[in-house]
Order: sequence, then structure tokens, then C-alpha cells
Amino acid sequence: MTSLNFRGTLRATLTLFWLKYLYQRSQNKLVRMQNPFFEIDQRLTIIESLLHELKTGLSQPKPEVRGIPVNIDRVSALSNLAKPTIYGLVAAKKIPHAKQGKKLYFFEDEIIAWIRQGKRKTVSEIEAEAEAHIENRRAKKA
Repeated sequence: MTSLNFRGTLRATLTLFWLKYLYQRSQNKLVRMQNPFFEIDQRLTIIESLLHELKTGLSQPKPEVRGIPVNIDRVSALSNLAKPTIYGLVAAKKIPHAKQGKKLYFFEDEIIAWIRQGKRKTVSEIEAEAEAHIENRRAKKA
């Protein structure tokens, strides 16, 4: 009795599955089951390509981007100078800036480079340069 009941249930299940298949096909909504290993392989390929893009993007030198314009308050904070001092440097053309009409523009990277130009060398840096210069002169004489 149990085997007849099982066969009947199986037949009913297969019939329902077949009807569902035919209905989806008639509606052009047939969903095909894919091999899960094939899907995993596709996803791994995508992940590998993304990792490759990241790797090549990090190894390539980035183009130098000119900084975003900053206002005088930011320049004052960067340089530790008062606003009137900055306006005086602008008037004397001693600080890098741009002017459009009555507006002053500064670029952060230019301001930082301008600050670095005023860097004083330490005693050890001066001694290292002197030694390199002496060695260079000895090499030229020999």
C-alpha cells in the first residue's frame, strides 16, 4: 500500500512540475537551473578580474592632480600666518596665488610647496652635503 501511495504522490508531483514548466514556457519566463559549479566559476573569474584591475591600478603612477582651490582661512591655518600678512605677501607677489576679479584663490599643494621652499637644513644635512661635495671633487681630480 505504501508503494502505491508513494507512486501516486510522485506522479502528482511530476505532473505539477510539468504543468508549471509548460506555463512558464508559454509565458516566456522559463528559468533554467544552472550548474552551481559553473556559477561559482563565473563569480571567481569576475573576482579575479577585479583583483587584477585593483593591482594594476595601484602599481600605475597616478597623474599629478592640481589641488582644489582653498580660501584665505585655510591658507592661514596651513601657514600659521595672519590674514593681513597673507594679503601683504599677495601684494608683494611672494606667495603663489590666483586672482579672478576681486577673488583670491590659493591651491593647497602650491602653498605647501611654498612653505617647504623655506625649509632650513639641519647641521647633519649640511655636513652630509659637504662630505659629498669633497668626495665629488676628489673623484674629479683623480
